[in-house]
Amino acid sequence: MEAKHEAFTFLYAGTEFGWPVLVVVACLLAFIQAMSGITQEPNAMLYTIDSLILLVTLPFYALTIQVSPGTVHWCLLFGLFPQTLQVASIQAIQIIALSPMDGYGVRGDGAKKLWRVSGSKSVVMELADASFVAFGTTNPLSLVNAIERARSLVSKAKEP
Repeated sequence: MEAKHEAFTFLYAGTEFGWPVLVVVACLLAFIQAMSGITQEPNAMLYTIDSLILLVTLPFYALTIQVSPGTVHWCLLFGLFPQTLQVASIQAIQIIALSPMDGYGVRGDGAKKLWRVSGSKSVVMELADASFVAFGTTNPLSLVNAIERARSLVSKAKEP
């Protein structure tokens, strides 16, 4: 899917929505509100806990990924934690299956990172510095095709 932006065209622009995270948070908030109803008095502590849960989990509800001819750019909801990767640094790319046990959110350490808010598949990119970046996605083929196209455009631009 190509999307237009001011100065250029994205080869891919998509937002993944974390319905599993939203369901868990909604159940947790409903439980807290039910506990508040048992005491039958407003409890400032419970409202504070509700607010903190929303503040911590809401950014992990959406992941936006954009592929342009030179870069892969991604960020969480509200543009939090923006990251950019040069396509020229991608050495290999593959699709792997994920299970719910692999978790949601930003997982991993400095050398291996998984950005996942939804999806049962992951697009894994091995970089020139031997690190890995992966995106959980519901549409892995479109993302891989866009990244491969961006890589080919960069390599054509380098040719004399």
